[in-house]
Amino acid sequence: MRTWLSERFGLDVPVVCAPMAGAAAGELAAAVCRGGGLGMIGAGAVTPEWISEQCRIAGSAGRPFGVGLLAWLLDRNPGQLDAVLAARPALVSVSYGPHPRYVPALREAPRPRPASTPSSRSTGAAASSPASRSSTPAPSCPPTSSTRPKSSAKAPPAARS
Repeated sequence: MRTWLSERFGLDVPVVCAPMAGAAAGELAAAVCRGGGLGMIGAGAVTPEWISEQCRIAGSAGRPFGVGLLAWLLDRNPGQLDAVLAARPALVSVSYGPHPRYVPALREAPRPRPASTPSSRSTGAAASSPASRSSTPAPSCPPTSSTRPKSSAKAPPAARS
């Protein structure tokens, strides 16, 4: 299936692994990438070294991958952003907090080009030439709330059968 997502990131399938901090590390991201989707690493309260190592693991699949950062943690650990910028993932998400201050550095960072697109893999044509790289910015999502969600509501009791 060809979509803007598969075209933009050179995916076989328009699937993105959620960057779940504590659950989505380099191995899961690499597996999703090998399956044709976009694997994402979820970086929570981790060190920049951890991010670098997980990016190396995700990158071992030889396909585009991404990293998800938590804005409310970046203020306390700016080295996380530096580690992500050095790894050059295809996609970086910054959520749950005031993220606008990180956008300029992310937009100015060099990004890798997909090694190939789904259609070029079947024909052998390379999609990494400078002419094939679009200068059109990626579609953006509407901004999220600038604060972490605060809910005092309790989950409903589990249904019994």
